[in-house]
Amino acid sequence: MWVNAALVQIDIVLSNKKANMQRIKTLMTSVFNRQIILLPELWNTGYDLARKQELAEDLAGESVGFMMELAREKSAFVGGSILHKHESQVFNTFVLVNARGVVATYDKVHLFKLMQEDLYLTQGQTFTTADLGFAQAGLSICYDLRFPEMFRHYTNQNAHIILLVAQWPTARHEHWLTLVRARAIENQCFVLACNRVGGATHNEFNGGSMAIDPWGVILAEGNREEGVVTAEMNLGHIKVARTRFPVLLDRRKDLY
Repeated sequence: MWVNAALVQIDIVLSNKKANMQRIKTLMTSVFNRQIILLPELWNTGYDLARKQELAEDLAGESVGFMMELAREKSAFVGGSILHKHESQVFNTFVLVNARGVVATYDKVHLFKLMQEDLYLTQGQTFTTADLGFAQAGLSICYDLRFPEMFRHYTNQNAHIILLVAQWPTARHEHWLTLVRARAIENQCFVLACNRVGGATHNEFNGGSMAIDPWGVILAEGNREEGVVTAEMNLGHIKVARTRFPVLLDRRKDLY
């Protein structure tokens, strides 16, 4: 089965939800026939964590509403992370929606101390696998990429696609290139990774959103500019890769 995806790279305007929504609308005007659309990490506000209580929303808020509107317009699953308020706590939450509503959520498990996420946000406690109908998808956010155990867990849960949204800085772009491919190769799955572009107070972001196949082949890759990276994935290639090179069968589950 073929699955089509769109990865939306934007230069996030700090704390300006309406500007970020409008930019996504503009970029998506001429994009059609995509079953999966990914937006970057904290696509609506950026990392203005000091204003978390003001900026955070619940799942009935305007940002999730915007995602659902986009999902209806494009007949697609739409995913991206937002500052999510739940009772007295605020999470960095990956929200996945379709035209009918919220399909799944994932609260970021690995908080990035270098950006003081741990001082402002509540740490997630569980991983999330979402049923897309045509495949199971594991949800992940930025810094999670450095923890391969998480992605192996998703493989053990029969996830064939990993969805990753990020604000990964230019200074560590080589790590991004290596780790996104590594997660696909070691789990023999597809990885869709959406990164932001542009500048922030202390960081510059290089884009480079990518779609990777189970052999580690780059199917599509963005540059440093705003835009939409589109990719086509043949899910049948997962079975081919795992049959021709059955590395997953040689795991020593008795040892690790």
